[in-house]
Amino acid sequence: MRRFTLLAVACHTRSRLIAAAEVAVGPTNESPFFDDLASEASQHAGWDRLLADAAYDSEANHQTARFYGVRSGVIALKRRGAGRK
Repeated sequence: MRRFTLLAVACHTRSRLIAAAEVAVGPTNESPFFDDLASEASQHAGWDRLLADAAYDSEANHQTARFYGVRSGVIALKRRGAGRK
């Protein structure tokens, strides 16, 4: 199996602030990083919108986003039957 470095980043687009980052050895599921990224990022900037890829599509991550004040979220849907419909 081929290994690689995985970097997950929370970036505030208006200020260009990198508010949080997680580094791991892949391949791995990125979804569990969401809670730590959101928690760290919320300490550095206010968030009301979110854009994320399908790796973060889970009800737990949507609830976490709402907890941190995200009013509007766009998380791409997983198309492999396990994601939100």
